Amino acid sequence: MTHLTPAQVGLYLQGALTNASAADLDAHIDTCEACRELISRTVRERHHAELALAETTASASKPSLPAAVGDTIDGRYRVERLLGIGGMGCVFEAHHLALNQRVAVKLMLPELAKDRAAVDRFTREARAAVRLSSEHVGKVLDLGALADGTPYLVMELLLGESVDQRLVREGPMPRLLALDIICATLKGLEEAHGLGIIHRDLKPANLFLSRRSSGAEVLKVLDFGVAKSVHPDIEAGLGATTGAALVGSPLYMAPEQLAPGRVIDARVDLWAVGCTLYQLLSGSVPFREADLVELMYSIQTRPHVALTTLVPGVADVSAVIDACLEKDVTRRPATAAALRARLEALRSAPLALATSGSIDVRGLRSRWPVGVLTALAVVAAGVVVTSLFTSARTEPLPPAPIPVPIAVPVPVPVATQPLERVAPVVVEPVMVAPPSVVDAGIKRTKPRAKPGASQADVLDERL
Repeated sequence: MTHLTPAQVGLYLQGALTNASAADLDAHIDTCEACRELISRTVRERHHAELALAETTASASKPSLPAAVGDTIDGRYRVERLLGIGGMGCVFEAHHLALNQRVAVKLMLPELAKDRAAVDRFTREARAAVRLSSEHVGKVLDLGALADGTPYLVMELLLGESVDQRLVREGPMPRLLALDIICATLKGLEEAHGLGIIHRDLKPANLFLSRRSSGAEVLKVLDFGVAKSVHPDIEAGLGATTGAALVGSPLYMAPEQLAPGRVIDARVDLWAVGCTLYQLLSGSVPFREADLVELMYSIQTRPHVALTTLVPGVADVSAVIDACLEKDVTRRPATAAALRARLEALRSAPLALATSGSIDVRGLRSRWPVGVLTALAVVAAGVVVTSLFTSARTEPLPPAPIPVPIAVPVPVPVATQPLERVAPVVVEPVMVAPPSVVDAGIKRTKPRAKPGASQADVLDERL
């Protein structure tokens, strides 16, 4: 066989040859130094071309930011570092020069600053959050605009991670920990609903586990940007939140949210709470169709997968989730307070005492699990009983060893305004990072793997 042509090399690398032809080429390549070098050179050239294309795509998709590290906003907030970029805005860590305080500054992306609806959502987030005094809601400290009109809001800087990030890192949560997170969330919602504010976009990515200096954690509800409100001070001068557009994150949206024009109330948030509790315990969501249209149809017409089929021993919690996921809104819990009362009753159930992990609804307790403390108490009682029996023996038994408790590691705090894996269905720019390119090389025996890899559809994230 003569040397391979570039066309043959291309077919060979694509896996497009028949088995017989590929076997013949393999035999030739094993004995031909020149053809092995040709194949290696072709692979290197393709790899470099792919890298160049990836860099070009990344550069083209990277949004222009309204501020840079070192800038001073309004003469008060010096930008220290970028924390994250979403489809609607970016968040920086900044230094309040007058108060000598670290804060988070969220700015709308310049290309959206001329969109009245987007600016209204941005303003509504600030106005809603600043009126809520609950410690379970992220605090907004200031609202303003740059010289070019780009709005910004200043928030408390939170150290920790989102519930979504915790799920990705640790997987499904213990029963008591999940119930504590949801009870804290409901406590924040009670005040919001009382002021006529419906969040409309509750999900694990909008729940943040903020770590205090003492090491304790407190749950914060974030992102009221798509909230529906009837509060006159919040809505003054803003466009209506109703209309034909779907607003929210599809995986957590109630059936009535998926029907544009239908009147919604605070019970859409309770549906989302049920979906979130389901995910905390199972690591999955009640409706998981990949296609958006199929997902919307399932939410409106099909029953969800029962939690008890995925997680054993949670029949009581599953019953509460089923109530939250009633398609008939009148059959759901009436208020956030009523739902929290049901869940708090489950927290005190005997099963909860044997579950590790806990969060205080007043501020997440330090991560010293109740289950571990209970186990140590049982061990201590066992040692006492053992000593009573062994005292009558002529030959004493050696003392039973007491296990040394192992502290549960606390995650390294990360200052961030978390980015979400599931995006609201609001028309916003989509920024998808290009797929990484894996370097390749050719050895004497070469695999003929067929090219192409499937890529899951991902909904964009918004801060």
